[in-house]
Amino acid sequence: VNCSKLARRLNRLTRTGHTVNVISWLSRSGSPAYNNAVTAVKLQWLRKHLPSVNFSEIHIVPYGTPKQTLGNGILFDDEKRNRDAWGAGAYDETQIFEVLKGLG
Repeated sequence: VNCSKLARRLNRLTRTGHTVNVISWLSRSGSPAYNNAVTAVKLQWLRKHLPSVNFSEIHIVPYGTPKQTLGNGILFDDEKRNRDAWGAGAYDETQIFEVLKGLG
């Protein structure tokens, strides 16, 4: 993913009133200490690669947490079961630019 291009697209959407959230799972079998480290690394990655994006919410949750309980709108996810559970508005992550471009 071209992070600069993604940041520009997300910032354009937030300027037009959209909210941008992150929902991400922790390790399937990580210890509390490991999951704390994973959380820190994920947040660091967002700050490093998408520093200009003002996320409305960032949810880093235990593996298997139903993502549809944490948000609505559009989901980009690499796991088909998450997209199926989300329902309408769920896309494979490879479609992110195509879908976001259609939003404005």
